Amino acid sequence: MKTVAVTIAIITAFLGDVFATSFAPPKDRLVKSENEHFVLRVHAKNGKHEVFAAKNPKRVLWSFTRPIWHDEYFVSDDGSRVVWIAWEFVKTDELQNNAVEIWSKDGIAKKASFKEVGDIHRPSSEQVAPIGDFWRIWRDDCTCKNGIITLLQRRKNSVRVDLNHTTITKG
Repeated sequence: MKTVAVTIAIITAFLGDVFATSFAPPKDRLVKSENEHFVLRVHAKNGKHEVFAAKNPKRVLWSFTRPIWHDEYFVSDDGSRVVWIAWEFVKTDELQNNAVEIWSKDGIAKKASFKEVGDIHRPSSEQVAPIGDFWRIWRDDCTCKNGIITLLQRRKNSVRVDLNHTTITKG
């Protein structure tokens, strides 16, 4: 009986590893504003992010701290704002969490939850997604042009984030 229990435990541990979803950890990166005058230095390990002028990378203009994953960041052309966009996957028990945050030197200037802006749906069998019935997709793509970030969603819905006017609108 003891042998059966040990065998079941080993098989369960092995299958857990086989069916688990694994993603590479995020890495440090630099995110430039559209006009390339300002840069956000994203620190993956400590979550401290620094904005500086491209011409003077040693002088930090302002910074903020937030944990990261495989998220998107955008910097305004005047360096005064950073938009954080959450990874496209969200767990069902985290729908009340922020999906979009607009940061300034004073902290979060505007935010919206997954419930407020997401077109939340289950991944299809053709999509590469984390494994588990609790995963959902809230956005498909994000682009930035002229200070307007557009988050495309499955029903041709979109969310617009305006870097210049600190607004988040759905529709």
